[in-house]
Amino acid sequence: MSIRSSPTGTAAAPQGDRLKTVLSAGLGRLDRLSLHCTPCNDPMHQTDLLKNYGTPPLEDPRGRTPEELERANVNMCTICSSLLAGPAQADDSLPDALERVRASGHWYHRWCLAEWVWTRETDPNTRARIQPAEVEDLLLFRPNGVNVWPIPVQPQQTEKQRAIAAVTDHAFALQYASLALRGDKEVVLAAVAQDGLALKFASHELKNDKEVVLAAVAQNGFALGDLSSQEMINDKEVVLAAVAQNGYALQYASLALRGDKEVVLAAVAEDGFALRYASPELKKDREVVLVAVAQCGNALVYAIPELEGDKEVVLAAVVQKGLVLEYVDALRGDRQVVLAAVAQDGRALQYASPEMKNDKEVVLLAVAQVGYALRYASPEMQTDPDVVRAAGRVP
Repeated sequence: MSIRSSPTGTAAAPQGDRLKTVLSAGLGRLDRLSLHCTPCNDPMHQTDLLKNYGTPPLEDPRGRTPEELERANVNMCTICSSLLAGPAQADDSLPDALERVRASGHWYHRWCLAEWVWTRETDPNTRARIQPAEVEDLLLFRPNGVNVWPIPVQPQQTEKQRAIAAVTDHAFALQYASLALRGDKEVVLAAVAQDGLALKFASHELKNDKEVVLAAVAQNGFALGDLSSQEMINDKEVVLAAVAQNGYALQYASLALRGDKEVVLAAVAEDGFALRYASPELKKDREVVLVAVAQCGNALVYAIPELEGDKEVVLAAVVQKGLVLEYVDALRGDRQVVLAAVAQDGRALQYASPEMKNDKEVVLLAVAQVGYALRYASPEMQTDPDVVRAAGRVP
């Protein structure tokens, strides 16, 4: 065999010797860091390479013998790289229950193996093919290689029972069920009871089933947005259930129901900011606006300018959120309104009229709530000893 010169002028080592050198260096780093093959966590690969290429065995930094290293690896789940809890547990529902692959003899956490076999058909250690019969009870749905939540189940369960077990634990597993199961009312009810948004994966027929829809929106009002049926989004009972759970679901209601006072009152009572989705007429309705701003003072922005000058409405808003004083030009000089605003948030002083910024009682109340609100007071108040002392006592 001819030997070519290396770039440095020295004779290059034969291909086999160079490979030994590379392997030896690489395995030295491997030994110091992890003592196992990184791709598959199998220390046997290291042993095989050392035997094949004649590199002397490397010592374990902890002084463990090869037998001890092998036992340590057996006690580790090489999928999650954490220790196995102990002998296989009978309760398969426990996260640390164990499962053994008969072909390789390796033990793994049951749920780790269930997730592994969802997208792979080989043993994590040996890469040997896992027989489907070995892991059949680990699989609920196998959606053409798509990785979803693995739900260990009992082999004697029917397909429907497995589906119910899955959606009860992870409602969105419904998306991987067969069309028949996505059209099964009992399965879908179990899913939406866990998360109403799973309604999006139900069959068209069940999306029009009032019992199913009511169960979904009662759990998550935003499930109303997954309905394409005009019949359901026009159903007052359904929409009331949705906005009672999440006022913002009002945005998915029909225009007719967004103009229904009972529906809108229920929505703004849950989330005042839902006023933004009310009809223009109801945004001017004093009763509706009062309920909205009492729940969320910022909802006042959707009632302006019609109710900007209504003192009762503005007072209800600033008591809940003092900084909305910014949006009520007409009442920035009203002492009662300003006092209520700075009592809730001293920073609201910045939006008060010049007269109010020079009112000692107003300024004292503001700086007692937020010390640095002093910067918003008039120059005269900023040098007032009583005001300065009050501001200094508060961060």
